[in-house]
Amino acid sequence: MNGHPILRFFVYALFALLVISSVMLAMPGAFSPARDHNKDTAGIALPEGQHRFRLNQTVSVRGISFTLTRVESDDRCPEGTQCMVRGSATLVMHVNTSATEEDIRIDTNIPTLYALFSIRVVSLTPIPTNGDVATEAVIEILDTSTNQ
Repeated sequence: MNGHPILRFFVYALFALLVISSVMLAMPGAFSPARDHNKDTAGIALPEGQHRFRLNQTVSVRGISFTLTRVESDDRCPEGTQCMVRGSATLVMHVNTSATEEDIRIDTNIPTLYALFSIRVVSLTPIPTNGDVATEAVIEILDTSTNQ
């Protein structure tokens, strides 16, 4: 480019802007505030041991990664209806330790024991209505080997 120095500057600046914007677009969510898994949807701190998960979100507890991968089944009583039983849902979490990786199933009505952890679903939202699928849960993960 043997042109005018100001023109050359603008061409290089335009190229740099193009590269930077391409990188930013390739990393969705990288420049947006992270959702805090220790707070509820209103931003209020959750009790000790409780974590808010969205689908495919990972939370680390005592060096072990827990990822809510899917809601396998959901037969909870739909919102706005009267049911004889409250129903339940089954969530699948992928657990990754330094030694193993596996999927575990957690029922909304029954605490699950995994290694030294007690895992309990506190809430699952949204409540079923018109085929809605639950996408967020508050799950309590307590290390039973320590006093929390």
